[in-house]
Amino acid sequence: MLEESIKLDPKLAAAYENMGFLYFRQGKMADAQKWSEQAVTLNPQSYLANYYYGASLLRETLPNDWTVAKAEASLRAAVKSNPEFAPTYDALAYCLARPGSRQNLDEAHRMALAAVEKDPGNVGHRVRLVEVLLAMGRPDGAINEATLAVSMAKTPAEQSATAGALEAAQKFQVSQKKMKELREAQASAAPEIEQAARTTAQNRGGYAGDFDLSQGKAGTMDPIEVLTDTMGVDFNPYLSRVLHEVKQHW
Repeated sequence: MLEESIKLDPKLAAAYENMGFLYFRQGKMADAQKWSEQAVTLNPQSYLANYYYGASLLRETLPNDWTVAKAEASLRAAVKSNPEFAPTYDALAYCLARPGSRQNLDEAHRMALAAVEKDPGNVGHRVRLVEVLLAMGRPDGAINEATLAVSMAKTPAEQSATAGALEAAQKFQVSQKKMKELREAQASAAPEIEQAARTTAQNRGGYAGDFDLSQGKAGTMDPIEVLTDTMGVDFNPYLSRVLHEVKQHW
């Protein structure tokens, strides 16, 4: 029916908009992008066309910064056209929480809260809020939101998503606590470790400056590449200290 509609009127923006919606629901993101982009070209003020175009760009397997920037611009246009459409805020929260040059966790948090406020019964928006809070390093708030989401879940899919969000928040809280304890233990042991390093360096005829222990990392160490999704948390200082101590003891 949509194909026939486009044949009859090639400039009917609503037909392209609904083609984008159809392919988006089918999970065919390349097709959703193509049709939604044409819909935006024909009607730049269409909030649905802008939403599905931005959302389909973010559903790419590995969207780069350029793709994310395009998605962000389209989603902002959708918000401007229809400030009451909650899914746009949810998509913007995801867009702005992604690690990369476009990341803005404070605004992502505001967008996630706006999505929940405009559609409080949508469990998916609450799960998004949990994800953003974890990216901000706020597991306590994430656990509170996830617990509420679990109580609201009705369908098996919702129950699975909310349970997963709560489990992730609880694990992050435990991990954060362990990291804090490790940092405190390292700080209390730092003077003894530094003296041992100086003694070792002198015995080798080298310099204690080979390891900058006051900074807790090797003085010449390159940044460590973390291959898994850190959800916006910078583990580099911690991993640098671990690697430095492994090298020293080795």
